[in-house]
Amino acid sequence: MTTRKFNTFEYIGREAGPDPGGLHREGMFETPHGFAFVIAASQGEVEQDAGRTATALERIRYYLENETDDKVEEVSRNALMYTSGYLYQAFQKEAEGDLPPLSCLCVIVRDGKVYYAWVGDICLYVFTGKRMVPLSWPVDEPQGAGVAGAFMGEQPVVAPQFPAEPLLPVNEDMLLAGSGRSCELFCLKQTRKILQDSMPSQTKVARMTRLFEGEEGQKQVLALQMLRFYNLENRQRSFIEGREQLAHRSKSSAETEDMPKKKSKKQLPDKDMLQKIKYIAYLAGILLVGYMVYDLFLYDPKPAVNIPIVAETAEVEIESPDDTLSLAMDEPRALPEDIPYTVRGGDTWGRIYTQFGVCSWFIINHPPNTGRFGRDGSLIADARLQIPVRYSSDPELNPHYYTEFTTEVVGPSCENAGQELLDNFREMVQTQ
Repeated sequence: MTTRKFNTFEYIGREAGPDPGGLHREGMFETPHGFAFVIAASQGEVEQDAGRTATALERIRYYLENETDDKVEEVSRNALMYTSGYLYQAFQKEAEGDLPPLSCLCVIVRDGKVYYAWVGDICLYVFTGKRMVPLSWPVDEPQGAGVAGAFMGEQPVVAPQFPAEPLLPVNEDMLLAGSGRSCELFCLKQTRKILQDSMPSQTKVARMTRLFEGEEGQKQVLALQMLRFYNLENRQRSFIEGREQLAHRSKSSAETEDMPKKKSKKQLPDKDMLQKIKYIAYLAGILLVGYMVYDLFLYDPKPAVNIPIVAETAEVEIESPDDTLSLAMDEPRALPEDIPYTVRGGDTWGRIYTQFGVCSWFIINHPPNTGRFGRDGSLIADARLQIPVRYSSDPELNPHYYTEFTTEVVGPSCENAGQELLDNFREMVQTQ
């Protein structure tokens, strides 16, 4: 299992399968377009076909690292088109009979947005904390006009599937990509319970994959990737659900097929109906004109009243509370109150930072917490702590001063958190 943490998301990748291996592969790498996450999966059962999945990952990575002129909205799709053509030329001559279906998914994460495209039987979901929403749709459904081949390398040109707009996740959203039986795994009720638990992300992936282990613990052929987002500036989630995208395409296709039928004479209203509509419109026009004449010339709700003219009016002086307004505007912005927290068994400083955005140094050296830690500053279960969220990087907990404690200030590992940073912050607050 591979785990990597970045500024705005955490990545956990799990690739497994019984011998022969390599039929389900996953990869993660940085490109000029952003961070790329790729899955290649074959439905074959022979060791020789594992070479196609390895070649697919290699060619997708080569394209993303060298083709820098593509727009980020198109780079995932173009990488799959290039790779499919390469596989068609490379393996058609060597193939004996039909090649097993090969599917690929390419995801690009850049600037808080997720761009993706896929070919074949690959699934992509976003978990919002309550709902598991599909972002892809299966290959056996209508694909739209002009699609050549449902899987990678079947034809010289393949048309990948992709959404009209990228996914905009918010903090704590989880993106799940998989192949094989993992697509069934994402739809289980047990999976949603695991994702809603406060356990570490790598533990969640391990527990999800164990749901498909056999009685003797035999691993299943599947690939699984999970991204958990945090520190995003997005305040509103935006995505196109796979079912909605599929329904829209199916509806458009059906409307195109029904266009000749709409011109049939049976669809036109008969003469009696047209005559009734004209009569109703004529009557409505007469009523409208009569009402306008009555309202403008006949109806007078309030007769005129003579109001005596007053020669002089008393002058009233209104005292403006300028001094009070000035004092209110000069008041410093309030610091948020401490949040009480009881340490639970298995808690770590990393988990507490993820929940409150406060470095451990500030919590340990906060006066109300004196004597509530181990000798080495470790956490003690059931200890009652006061979390000083005035030093938090979370804008919801520390709306006025969170920019003073972002990872750029305290460091990715809170290595800059100390007395000097605390003194500078207190001096800044006092001078406001």
